[in-house]
Amino acid sequence: MRAALGASGVMLAALAIGCGATTRNDHDAIEQLWKDYFGAIESGNVGDAAKLYSSACGDVDGQIETLMNALAPLQEDGSVDVTGVEIQNNNGTEAESIPLGTITFRGTQQEIASDAYTPHVKEDGDWKFSNCDILGGGFFEQTGGGTEQ
Repeated sequence: MRAALGASGVMLAALAIGCGATTRNDHDAIEQLWKDYFGAIESGNVGDAAKLYSSACGDVDGQIETLMNALAPLQEDGSVDVTGVEIQNNNGTEAESIPLGTITFRGTQQEIASDAYTPHVKEDGDWKFSNCDILGGGFFEQTGGGTEQ
């Protein structure tokens, strides 16, 4: 009986993982992706930010440079503190997330405010951003970093 219950528990756990449950590893990796991204933006390191994008995006350096130029005041007198992420539609190879935390600019702190989920894809075991139109959608469009078209 105990063996049957144990096997049932394993089956239920496997089903939950197979049905799009976000594992702690995925959650932590996507949160770290956001932390690394904002760290690269704050430090002005285009290469570090670009390597966080899917290879399907191709060369995103120009878009990241434009974004960094737009966010230059944040680089000089601000910071972003990612304290978590909200994740949806995680199937193990694709997911969407919103960063949670605060933005501090010239001494004023506010919550990161966005309701636009940013898509991700897992490549070679690492989560990457898969929104290749960096300036035209997702998180940055909602927070004023996007461009008018």
